[in-house]
Amino acid sequence: MLVGGRLSTHISKLIKEGYIESRKGFTMYGPRTFINVTDKGIKAYYEYVNILDKILRFLEKE
Repeated sequence: MLVGGRLSTHISKLIKEGYIESRKGFTMYGPRTFINVTDKGIKAYYEYVNILDKILRFLEKE
């Protein structure tokens, strides 16, 4: 389980690396932080999934 401090640390690192963007805004429920995945983040995610897929295929052959 992630607590607030840890979550904000992860978000800060992802923003710093350019994987996500954040913006603050207001809704009828009060202030909110909105997080969006960048094109770089989407590309990195798919590369990661492809690596995992290759590992699984390799392990299935054994």
